[in-house]
Amino acid sequence: QTMDSMDMDEFVSVTNVARGKMGCRLCDPEGISRVLWDISQALESSESRSDDASATMGHAAFPTAPPKKAKREEVLALAALRCITNDDAGDGAVEKWLMVKRPKSGLLANQWEFPSSCVWNSADAKKEKKAGATAGKKTKKKNEQESAKIPTIDLAVRRSALDSLLSQIQPSLVSDRACIREPIEHIFSHVRHSYCIEYADITEADSRSLASASMVTFDGREVRFMSNGDMKNVGITSGVKKILKAVKSSCETSGPKGSAVKKKMPRTRATPIKPARGKKQKTEK
Repeated sequence: QTMDSMDMDEFVSVTNVARGKMGCRLCDPEGISRVLWDISQALESSESRSDDASATMGHAAFPTAPPKKAKREEVLALAALRCITNDDAGDGAVEKWLMVKRPKSGLLANQWEFPSSCVWNSADAKKEKKAGATAGKKTKKKNEQESAKIPTIDLAVRRSALDSLLSQIQPSLVSDRACIREPIEHIFSHVRHSYCIEYADITEADSRSLASASMVTFDGREVRFMSNGDMKNVGITSGVKKILKAVKSSCETSGPKGSAVKKKMPRTRATPIKPARGKKQKTEK
């Protein structure tokens, strides 16, 4: 029996029987049958139309795709620490960066990344908002969208979180660090990371001892300094490459603390500040 000779009720009945024989299960069989009927009617009335127009009409009969789930937002305080060591092969100075291995399971398992600490995430923010809401009071969608905005985390909060992390790995890693003013955003699957980056150089004396040291985080993850060659061997992520590029660009263009002159990265050990030429140094009484 052809579709041309059927009315709507007959078409629904035939498609239901056909689905039963094929073992198909649909959440809304009547709705699907009606969609197919609408498509057949549209195609019959568009014999003179192009194939593209007919395809568009058929596609329009189906419901739109469900909205995608919002990505989880995380703000991470991140430390990019570099040391310069002499290569054993005699190739001169080698640049190495402090890297931490991710957990064995979960997103980007066993990948290497810069040491970082999460200082805010949208999941916890939603829980706190829900817990503090008045019972029985509905929250407007507009307010929910406003609460999803990423907050600006104070520098002192970010620095304290990083100092705590680094001191657990190795106390000598705690340092005076320069900051990249604007966060660097990167999306990992369903998570959007906003990196608040701080960077510094390890002193020459510490570089010799730390470059080959065996270090771990408080939760047992491996930590070590890696050269560009090491990173190629383990296969670093695009996020790590993006951070490296941002740090090197910041050093070359502005130097630490926004100076317009090219400078080296700040050392991890503070040195006395000399008074400017022609000016007397102020002393406290």
